[in-house]
Amino acid sequence: MASSSRPWSSRYPENTFLSLLLFRRGTATTIPNHSHSRLDYSEVERVCTVLEQQQFSSDTKLRRLLGNISLSHEFVLSVLNRFLRERRPAWRFYLWAATQTEVGYIHNTITSNKMIDILGKTRDYRTIWEVLHQMGTNGLLTVKTLEVSVKALADGGQVKGALRVFDFMTHHGVNVDVGALNFVLDSLCRARLGNEGNKIFRQVKRMISPNDTTYGLVLSGLCKVNNLVEAMEVWNEMVALGMKSDVTVCNNMLEALLKGKRYPDAFKLFRFISAIASVKSYAIMIDALCKDNKIRQALRLFDEMREYGLAPDGAVYKSLITGLGNATRLEEAYRMLEEMGKPDIGAYNALIKVMVNLSRPDEANRLFLRMIQDGCEPIMHTYVMLMQVNFGFRRCSEVLWPDVDFHTVFVGGLVKKGSSRDASKYLESMIYEGVDVPRFDYNRFLHDFSQTPDGHNIFEEVAEKLRQTGKVDLSNVFLRYSQKMTTRDKRRVLRSSSQIG
Repeated sequence: MASSSRPWSSRYPENTFLSLLLFRRGTATTIPNHSHSRLDYSEVERVCTVLEQQQFSSDTKLRRLLGNISLSHEFVLSVLNRFLRERRPAWRFYLWAATQTEVGYIHNTITSNKMIDILGKTRDYRTIWEVLHQMGTNGLLTVKTLEVSVKALADGGQVKGALRVFDFMTHHGVNVDVGALNFVLDSLCRARLGNEGNKIFRQVKRMISPNDTTYGLVLSGLCKVNNLVEAMEVWNEMVALGMKSDVTVCNNMLEALLKGKRYPDAFKLFRFISAIASVKSYAIMIDALCKDNKIRQALRLFDEMREYGLAPDGAVYKSLITGLGNATRLEEAYRMLEEMGKPDIGAYNALIKVMVNLSRPDEANRLFLRMIQDGCEPIMHTYVMLMQVNFGFRRCSEVLWPDVDFHTVFVGGLVKKGSSRDASKYLESMIYEGVDVPRFDYNRFLHDFSQTPDGHNIFEEVAEKLRQTGKVDLSNVFLRYSQKMTTRDKRRVLRSSSQIG
């Protein structure tokens, strides 16, 4: 093997497709810069190591090993963030930090909220109440504490406990108004806890009068978890009370109805909100129609939105390009691409995906080169699709490992095509640039090289280079093959000598 830093790209410049792939492969790693922080990260590492190794030790031993630390809230948060799903070390450190009043440290709302979050993730609901009571005694309760506590309890199905938090907060003087309720519901909605949020809403609305935003959040949460039955109940209740729903809530409802294959209801809702329908609303409908192979209706909506002065966005064009392409109406798909003026990555990927499905590698490669010329930056999905169509993978699962990436597909494809030498050159460039060597069918790769006269020398050289870069396990694989080949060659020589004798 050669020792140049970019052996593949320098030796094969005539292969435009492969050269583009190589030169566009980024290998830089961003390293966080802590130079402006006052936090001693080496001390954080030491404390975390002690907590991890001594989490079952006695309190006396743990205190002695932790030693004297200049505690700050930032330091405590850094340690707690290392144990987001490990209750014992986090809780023991939290309790120890609470005893460090002689160095001027006292837990604040932020560190206490973080501990509640960890306890919720580890399903320790009894201790959550212990922390809440302590916070109440010290006057640390806030609306943020309400949100963190309710989310932690609701996530574990403790809806009754979550409802108790509202009363607890009110008892300790926290102003739990409709704004606080909306804050909690928004958090539950983002955490995909729509069903729990709806149960809490049904109980709390007796004490707090909900507004338009409250109903919208409950509806959005239910739509995210595809609970159409209760979502329709909330919608009907909104309409009966004369509540106004914004376009975002309506779009969430549209998506849920279409996902549940309730097309008549979705079209009725779409016409009902036509006065406030946005580009997003049309994009949702057009995408659903294209996926259902109803291209004519999708194009009708496309014309309608332009008549209303709504400019189609990339999502609309992507859906239409995919729909037209899958219906083999490629000329119209290309026209949509031209109509965009400056197509985005979504539109290009959509058309490349069509070419993958139709097994047209040449057209996919031309589209790739065109997007490069247009200044559109490819993403990993683009490269994987190109590997699929050029190397004949019907789907990524044909590569044996689930965490498939570009390098795996690319090198595996070269091996599958019998181009093990090309795969070796590409692997060499990866080794020198510090990129993790991908997983692929090494048996096929090694078998191809074993047929060459100098195969064992090549394996020894590769093994040495891998060992120098720290990949000892992989190096041993190549070294074993080299030894097997040497033994095989000796047997062949002896066999030939005996035949001659």
